[in-house]
Amino acid sequence: MRRLVSVVFAAAALSIAGAPRVFCADVVGLVADTHGRPIANARILVKTLANNALSEAHSNTNGQYQLTGLAPGTYKYVLDPVASGFVGGDAVSYLGAKGLTINWHLSRNSPAIALARESTGTMLAGDPPAADPPVFTDEEFLGLLVGSGALIIGGVTGGLAAAGEYSEGGPASPSL
Repeated sequence: MRRLVSVVFAAAALSIAGAPRVFCADVVGLVADTHGRPIANARILVKTLANNALSEAHSNTNGQYQLTGLAPGTYKYVLDPVASGFVGGDAVSYLGAKGLTINWHLSRNSPAIALARESTGTMLAGDPPAADPPVFTDEEFLGLLVGSGALIIGGVTGGLAAAGEYSEGGPASPSL
C-alpha cells in the first residue's frame, strides 16, 4: 500500500511540475506620455495586496513591457518612471487566465493613468503563437493526463481503504 501511495504521489508531483504555464498568465502593455510617445526603462512592479513584490519588468525602447508566469488573482501594479521626469502611479486589477493588458499614460504633473483590459492576444516579440482554444505541448498534455489518472487512482484506493475494502493482503474478510 505504501508503494502505491508513493507512486501516486510522485506521479501527481511530476504532473504539476510538468505543466506550470497552463495555470499562469502574462501582463503586457505600453508605457507612453500623454502625446503617445513611448517611455523606455519605466519599472513596472507586481505586488500582492499585502504589498509583497512578486515580479518586475522594465519597458523597452518602444515602451513595451511584459510580466510572465503570474497565477490568476488580484494584484497591485506599480509604475515607477525611473528618473524620467514623469510621475508614477499604481492600479489594482484582477489578472485572469487570458492575461491582462495595462497601458500606462504618464504626465509630468499628475499621477500616471493605467488603462487595463483582458488581454487581446497581442504578444511581444519572442512569444509563442497563441491558439484559441489553448493548445498544450506534448509534455503539458502528458503531465495533465498522468496527474489526473494518478489523482483518480489515489482517490479510489483511498476511498476503498477508508471503507475497509482494500488492504495489502487483498480484500477484507466478509463481515458476519
